[in-house]
Amino acid sequence: HGWTVVGHENSVMYSGSTTGTSHNNEVCSPYVITWHVDTACHRVSPEAFDNLCRQMDEKYKLVDDLYPHGSRILVDPEWVVKAEYVLPLA
Repeated sequence: HGWTVVGHENSVMYSGSTTGTSHNNEVCSPYVITWHVDTACHRVSPEAFDNLCRQMDEKYKLVDDLYPHGSRILVDPEWVVKAEYVLPLA
């Protein structure tokens, strides 16, 4: 797909739950997941992003992820993880 970022020196891990419009501050997802996030900013060319979308469609058949769709409303600050629980990626 043209994204060549390697190494995880600047990555952190967040634990949480799945996203989606059916989950909010009243109804939590029953699934616990983690996100691995690189804290550095990386440029992605339009061509590389187009290629990623093409692979998602043709190679992985992820058609439902190729169009804009809703996301969960922002979580109430009461439920946001404290900074000391954000862990470096091992």
